[in-house]
Amino acid sequence: MKCLRCASESPPYAEFCSSCGFRFAPIKRKNGISTPVAILIAVVALCGLCGIIGGIGTLIDKKKGLDSAQTNLANGSSTTPTPTPTPTPVPSPQSFAELKSKGGELLKFERSEYKDSDLSQFDEVLGPLRQIPKESKDHKQAQELIKKLIDKSSVIGAEIVVLGPKPSQDELYVAFNRYLRPRLNDYSSSEYVSYTPARKVTVKGEPFWVSVLRLRAKNAFGAYMVKEVTMYIRNKDVVLADGL
Repeated sequence: MKCLRCASESPPYAEFCSSCGFRFAPIKRKNGISTPVAILIAVVALCGLCGIIGGIGTLIDKKKGLDSAQTNLANGSSTTPTPTPTPTPVPSPQSFAELKSKGGELLKFERSEYKDSDLSQFDEVLGPLRQIPKESKDHKQAQELIKKLIDKSSVIGAEIVVLGPKPSQDELYVAFNRYLRPRLNDYSSSEYVSYTPARKVTVKGEPFWVSVLRLRAKNAFGAYMVKEVTMYIRNKDVVLADGL
């Protein structure tokens, strides 16, 4: 550094002239960063930038996966593979001997109260019997069995429709009230002493539910009498009373 007063040379950044003692104006030193430190900072900054970019990429991938799942759900699809259904085994055709045996049991079928489900048993036998071809040696017997089964199932079907379900004790009570109210001399003073549960009977080939009622009521002279009245019921209504 050259002195402004004596023009002598002094070391750089000296505060006073080494020859005349002149005070130099203070010179601000520039803060510099060494090359190794700068390289280290650059490497750290680059690593941080790569980490940030990787994190952003992960978030984007997760969002894409979530959007895809929501789209599949909205479309009713699923990424889970649908298992292949196991085929239902087809039953082997029944032989005529088997159908004949089942048909014979159905012709003997009897019960106190028939239901609609009983008719499905006839359908299960009638269907295969109708498929026996004319060329088969069993065709003639199959047709005869078909006719008998149809006659039997028709009787059962008619009974279900005409007879109706078996009435309970409460339903019998309601049916008696409905029948006797307009027919007794003094209905309000009558009394049902007892009555039996409904049972099925056949009168001249016609089915009925029957209950025997012990009735205490006034006669035409106003005197009380106890009678046993047989009530014939169909579809929860009394259609005939014997002994009234």
